[in-house]
Amino acid sequence: MRLLGELREQAEPLRTVDEQLEFLQDLAEEKTSAFSFSQELVDYVLRSGSGIQHGKFRIYSYFLQGHSRREQEEFLKEEYGMGGRSPILSGTGISEEHSAKGLKLSRGYQEGVPQLLLKWSQVAKRIEELIAANQYMTAKELEYLPEYEKHILSREIYHFYSNQPEEVIRPYERGAVYDEAIRQIRPQLEEKKRVEQLVEEMSAVLANTADFDRKYAAMQKAYRDVCEFRDGVFSLFTPIPAEKDTFPLPTSETLPSLEHVEEETEKEEENLEDSAPDQEEVYELQADTLVYIGVDEYEILSISEDVVRLRNQKYPIFTEEMPREEFERKLRENPANDFLKKGKEPEEISLPEPDLPAEKETAQDLSPAWEKATPRKMDSFDLYPEIPQSQRLQFQITDDALGKGTAREKFRANVKAIQVLKQCEAQNRYATREEQQVLSGYVGWGGLADAFDASVSAWN
Repeated sequence: MRLLGELREQAEPLRTVDEQLEFLQDLAEEKTSAFSFSQELVDYVLRSGSGIQHGKFRIYSYFLQGHSRREQEEFLKEEYGMGGRSPILSGTGISEEHSAKGLKLSRGYQEGVPQLLLKWSQVAKRIEELIAANQYMTAKELEYLPEYEKHILSREIYHFYSNQPEEVIRPYERGAVYDEAIRQIRPQLEEKKRVEQLVEEMSAVLANTADFDRKYAAMQKAYRDVCEFRDGVFSLFTPIPAEKDTFPLPTSETLPSLEHVEEETEKEEENLEDSAPDQEEVYELQADTLVYIGVDEYEILSISEDVVRLRNQKYPIFTEEMPREEFERKLRENPANDFLKKGKEPEEISLPEPDLPAEKETAQDLSPAWEKATPRKMDSFDLYPEIPQSQRLQFQITDDALGKGTAREKFRANVKAIQVLKQCEAQNRYATREEQQVLSGYVGWGGLADAFDASVSAWN
């Protein structure tokens, strides 16, 4: 009970009768009483983690990587998800539940019981303070960190091979289920020679995997992690200092009370919103700008306050739409976009003298695909640069019956589409919305071969 702050020293003088009546009236008017939940109790709940296996280790690792407060909030919201537990400790009658709104504590199970809702910004702040004061992880949990890292590495190796063809040699028995495969991989990480072999085997598999494969980025990361483990530098818990003002580590005497935490948090959020434009670096973005999202290169087709429309350079016939907030976050995550920052001068690159063809030996490039140089993208060609983006129409097919009909109807649709195309080319302009509708009716000539066969009387 002492852990939960139930025993308090009565150091304050006794209130008068009037003061006691006023105090009781104030309590009756409160829907949520922060005084019903001590700081020790809140810390006990936070130190219990998210309730999901290894959740506390994921939280600890993420908070050491220098992420912003907003990123921490989103991570906690995703990590905790929807759930709760009751009671948090046997005999207390205190329950905890978490949702998108935050983490809520309740004392009792009837209506009107004291409750305390901690927003994810408050939870993130408190966890950061506990970590800084070395009060978040227990000594036993800290001892387990190396084993946890090897468990994560074993998982990455398993998923690296999970969708490979049957003929690819795996570091576990063919057909082994997930848990059994992990148990077979884990001991191999204790042998240096075996780790060297894993690096060589994974390098060969990665070199034979197309860089546009949907699992390529994850495979690339797994390969790098195994290489770092081989070199003795792999770590999920190496602190990365955040780009913000340093603050003194809080001690048990200086840890803040939650009595006024909601008011303080609201003030901090207001200050954060006021100062955000000055702290975040601004990128120079416009239509036709090339950016890097993840491992792919995109061209900005249009950009507004809410949505950014992009074209993947690997698949130029398709376009994608992304919320502006998500786009800017992913833009900042990739340092390849730093050249777009306002006020940043492009770095001068000195190129070596090229070898003459006769002097350069030709050899097959056996390095992994992700280590190979990316071909330089040619400048995009705009057929009508004088037409502003706002007047360009992005056509979407809405006719479910498109392409259906008799052979003669398809033939006539093809002829009309060709006529519209010729007219647009002759007038050096884009097609109007109505003309785009006609162009979408073009179905090709593959199924209309009889129309060009003089021996078929039906077409004569």
